[in-house]
Amino acid sequence: MIEPDQLLRRIRAREKVGEFFLAYDIAQRGIELFPRNRELRYRAVLVLARAGATELAVRKYLELTLDRARDIDSRSLYPRLMKDRALAAPIDRRPQELAAAAKKKKKIYRETTDS
Repeated sequence: MIEPDQLLRRIRAREKVGEFFLAYDIAQRGIELFPRNRELRYRAVLVLARAGATELAVRKYLELTLDRARDIDSRSLYPRLMKDRALAAPIDRRPQELAAAAKKKKKIYRETTDS
């Protein structure tokens, strides 16, 4: 039986060579086998973001309930998606959307660190 760590190694190997959609497919298979594995869910969304599939990544982020995760990686992924959306927005909306992403990231940082 395959283990989550083996799948994660395969995902990272595909990421290293820019095969983001293949990495996503592997992550999806892993999620089917290990639906509660947070790292597989996180990686699935991250590789979509890296592939430039921002809107699909946002939908998956919510569908995979990463918005309810407590770890900093999962929580910080959403502001990254907000930033990606902002960069794709019409130029007149970019400053506000980038500011909102930065504000969200700063809030998460304060909530997840000891400072």
